[in-house]
Amino acid sequence: MGLFDKLKQATNFITGGGANVTIAPEGSEFDKAAPIKVRVTAQVKDAPLAATAVYLDIRAREYVSLRKSINGKTENIHEDHVSYTHKVQAAITDALEGSKSYDWEMEFTLPSNAQPTFHGTMGHQVWEVKGALDVKGNDPDSGWIEIRVR
Repeated sequence: MGLFDKLKQATNFITGGGANVTIAPEGSEFDKAAPIKVRVTAQVKDAPLAATAVYLDIRAREYVSLRKSINGKTENIHEDHVSYTHKVQAAITDALEGSKSYDWEMEFTLPSNAQPTFHGTMGHQVWEVKGALDVKGNDPDSGWIEIRVR
């Protein structure tokens, strides 16, 4: 392995740049009582990637925005809270070869008391999913993608 290869490995370790990860939920709106299917795709860059698992992070976030007047002074108040988190993962037993694409079909079900997606004037409830590969260093991921739950 040459110096350039070692530099690429170090960069991928720090940045999570060893693969491009995308997710594709199966549908645009989801019933909280039914299984939600998501395809995770990883396009590995030119070097092999020693991933140990592929996973989905699922979360619900509540946001509230209010205008509050105290002693004649108006303030905007913005608060957010993660009200639910869950992780689904599958083991990867072999290193992922460079310059190849890999797909995994994953599934999860939300709890029966899950609040639906809601966008109101002063607040909203959103559901988000992120796909990633578990590697040493920074995990390559898809970023958070909003899904609609009814």
